Amino acid sequence: IRHIGYKSNVEALAELIDNSIQAYADRIDLVLGYADGASSVKPNQLAVIDNGHGMDPGMLRLAMMWGGTHRENDRNGLGRFGYGLPCATVSMGRRFTIYSKLKGGSCYSVSLDLDLLDNGSYQIDGLKIAIPAAQPAALPGFVVDAIERTHPQGWESGTVVVIDKLDRLDWVTATGLRRNLLRHFGVTYHKLLTATAIHVDGEEVRPIDPLFLDPEG
Repeated sequence: IRHIGYKSNVEALAELIDNSIQAYADRIDLVLGYADGASSVKPNQLAVIDNGHGMDPGMLRLAMMWGGTHRENDRNGLGRFGYGLPCATVSMGRRFTIYSKLKGGSCYSVSLDLDLLDNGSYQIDGLKIAIPAAQPAALPGFVVDAIERTHPQGWESGTVVVIDKLDRLDWVTATGLRRNLLRHFGVTYHKLLTATAIHVDGEEVRPIDPLFLDPEG
């Protein structure tokens, strides 16, 4: 699954952005996290934060699984197979965590660590592998800081996908990652940015129309 064949990290992260758009988010932020005391040159965490409708704990656990979706074969949106989120995350790092909250609800999370998967920590009854149930959780500090900046009135609902143990970044520096994501997302989402604002590490993605037909691009 880690070798599924994304052309670059851009296409993998676009899977997560697609999910946020389909959850009716009007703002999506990709933020970078750094190890305590380390420089801000090389991130050791990535997070995609949205303010969409969020997921309940049961759906949160389902979304963690390969093939887990409530949009099976749905042709009205951007996703329908339930493989994008888990495939995209493990293509970049060896651990990912999904945090989510519904409007008026509490934040829950569930994690999958490939190192724990390898050593059998997710096995039950000897052979069966099971994803743990979602549990109430606090958001990581760098995500809390980002949400306080971008949602000063409060984060009512949404989903956060945090990827860490990063070992497959195409651009290992924050500057390279930011520059390439801004450019590629500007092309990929140039028709959708009027409805959903996308920011990379605090910088807004501007539309880039490859056909030069959009006067706003």
